[in-house]
Amino acid sequence: MKKKWLTVGVLGLLVLGGVFWASRQINAKSSTPELLTAKVQKGDVRKVITGTGTVNFPHTIPLAFLQAGKLVELNVKAGDEVKKGDVLAQLDPTILQHTLAQSQANLLSAQAKLQQLEEGFPQSQAQAKSALARAQTALTTAEGNADPGYLANQVWLAEQNVLLASDALALTQAGGNPVTIQQAQTTLNQALAALTSAQNFQNGGAAQALAAAQADYASAQNQMDQLKNGPKAGELLVAQAAVEQAKATLDIAQTNLANATLMAPNDGVIATVSVENYQTVTTTPIMTLAAGGTQTQVDAAIDQADIAQVKVGQTAEVSLDSAPDQPIKARVVLMSPMGTTVQNVTTFNVTLLPDEPNPILNPGMNANVSITVGEAENVLIIPSVALQSREKQNGVFVPSVSATERPNSDSKVSGKVDFTPVEMGLDDGTSVEIKSGLSEGQEIVIGTLSPAEPDEQTTGFPTPGSGQNPGQALGQFNDVVGGK
Repeated sequence: MKKKWLTVGVLGLLVLGGVFWASRQINAKSSTPELLTAKVQKGDVRKVITGTGTVNFPHTIPLAFLQAGKLVELNVKAGDEVKKGDVLAQLDPTILQHTLAQSQANLLSAQAKLQQLEEGFPQSQAQAKSALARAQTALTTAEGNADPGYLANQVWLAEQNVLLASDALALTQAGGNPVTIQQAQTTLNQALAALTSAQNFQNGGAAQALAAAQADYASAQNQMDQLKNGPKAGELLVAQAAVEQAKATLDIAQTNLANATLMAPNDGVIATVSVENYQTVTTTPIMTLAAGGTQTQVDAAIDQADIAQVKVGQTAEVSLDSAPDQPIKARVVLMSPMGTTVQNVTTFNVTLLPDEPNPILNPGMNANVSITVGEAENVLIIPSVALQSREKQNGVFVPSVSATERPNSDSKVSGKVDFTPVEMGLDDGTSVEIKSGLSEGQEIVIGTLSPAEPDEQTTGFPTPGSGQNPGQALGQFNDVVGGK
């Protein structure tokens, strides 16, 4: 009986040991994560740098009058195509035309005075001699009129005429003829006026007339004396200077009148118009001309971290918020050498020119740009998430058992992995170009499945340069990665 129970006990221990061993094996197997893999294949890698910008005309010219005035003619509106020399707007020219006419008259007068000095001296001398003779005659007359006896006699004669006219009026009034009375009254009024004039002359008027005649004679004599020796050099210089000054004033008047007309300096399209007819304008721009016609460009802001990769001539794509499904091919044509800092963010302006004019590119629109800074075609590529770093060297994890050695060749595998260094090229964030270290069709690890939840996928290992052990991303492969 004891032997029987001993046998049962031994068998029980063996069964328990077997169960324990099986459990350990199952737990050990479940603790090993499944690996997600992919194959090295050939494809294209295109690295782009993105930015935002604004659609603008390549070259705009602000147009303004050079003087203030009232706008009386506006011939264009925004969007109109114009040719060089077309009249765009006109200021009221009335005052400017009057100024021009006055300037022309002043020039003629200055030229006449100069010509008189240069060529008309004999005639001027004769005129001065004649003026002196007239002044002499007037002076002699004034001297006679200022004689006290003559003045007293003129007053007495005027008084006698007044008495005679008064008597005549009294006789006609007695006759009662209205016509005769009116005539007599007129005669009396004239006699009274003559008496007043004679008395005024006697009381100082004749003396004033004599003084004026004496001044006129002195002026005429002075003019005659000056003409005896001909024109002076100084007078000629003054006259010549007056002519030149009049010419300059005329030029200014002509220019001002011409500037009252605003003309197109180049062929192009009117981009903006900010005034209306009959509005008073100043010298600030009233319209903008796009000298490049309907051609537009995109001015984009590129972050300083990316600008070193951008070069003139690189291809790009432009998309608009209003037409996101219509990418427009463009090319980098200009890069600003100086950055702009706004809120501690520094960007550089990059100008892109569409390959062909596009009607959906309207100035003022916001645009998104993608500049191709690198491109590799038909090269070996792997997913970017597969790239790892170990001891400052880029590489990937490769399963120790390849797909050809596995009976079920799917994208999941459990087991050891090896770190394989690679030489990488372009990385567009999705795919990485592999220049060496791998071959087409080779299997690489791109992630793991959590052993606790087999359907939970984990992708993306520690990134290159992170300092973490890539084996930790594979669950319990620390010893495997370490070569243990």
